Amino acid sequence: MKFLRILTVVIFAIGSTSSFAFIDAQLFVGKRSGTGKSLKLDGSDSKVDGTEIAVAGHLDPIPLVPIAFGLSLSTNTLELEKDSYFKDLKGLNAGLEVMAWVPFLGDFKPYGKLGYIVYGKYIGEGSVTVLNTTTDYKGLYDYNGSYLSIGLGYSPLPLISIFLEYNMTMSAKVKATEFTVDGQKQGTAGSEDFNTTAILVGAGVGI
Repeated sequence: MKFLRILTVVIFAIGSTSSFAFIDAQLFVGKRSGTGKSLKLDGSDSKVDGTEIAVAGHLDPIPLVPIAFGLSLSTNTLELEKDSYFKDLKGLNAGLEVMAWVPFLGDFKPYGKLGYIVYGKYIGEGSVTVLNTTTDYKGLYDYNGSYLSIGLGYSPLPLISIFLEYNMTMSAKVKATEFTVDGQKQGTAGSEDFNTTAILVGAGVGI
């Protein structure tokens, strides 16, 4: 019985620690899309669609437990529909996240991440020309909310992984902190829902 207990612990250790390194760094690129409220000139919603680049780092501090804690940083350039205030929205987000994975599957590593965007900033700039008169718009926004990622990692070599990940924001809010028309400040409204999804591919290394 003692031998079986020791063997179980060893197998569990191999399965959990081989899934991800003690410290890892990840890089992702992909496409993000969704809907932003009140972004068109008539006050209606606008679809957003664009690119994302993200980096993340994690620490696995508890031996034998397949859970890690980390930070994420992402940049977005989201194109808007025609008749919107802006041509695009450019964003920078920083978040805290917890990652867990399924051990014992060899080189394949299903995983999930749950995180919260603690710092988010977006800027939008655009112009509209009507009857030879051009009106310029600029908006600054704060952004925060939680997100969930589900992914699959594959390790072709020890401590090197490639990833396919699906990410979605949940209860995310955007709030205008400044809105100008032709350089003149306008009143700003309250928070609006701004949830998006993304499909990302990436690579990672660990130690």
